[in-house]
Amino acid sequence: MRMVSILCTFVSGFLLFFAWSGYVEKEFEVIKYRGHVIEKKRIELTKDIGTSLVTQPSYKIVFTDGKELTVPYYIYKNIKEDRYAVVIKQKDNMTLLKQRS
Repeated sequence: MRMVSILCTFVSGFLLFFAWSGYVEKEFEVIKYRGHVIEKKRIELTKDIGTSLVTQPSYKIVFTDGKELTVPYYIYKNIKEDRYAVVIKQKDNMTLLKQRS
């Protein structure tokens, strides 16, 4: 009986460790977008909320490789066209790492 409880404790600790390590790995996952920005787009999105329509701006930048990235307003405002930029995305946060001509 004592051996079974020790074995169960060891197995549950082992499984908990691997579940936690997977969570931590996804928590610190970072995606880098880099390249020359060739275009900045501001698009008005219309959303239907019940009985009314609401318009909301959406900001996008286009890199030379054709990748289109939706960015927050502060990145859209600070980024310049025809410049090399590095944008980092971590979970729901985006940061403009660097920009040069």
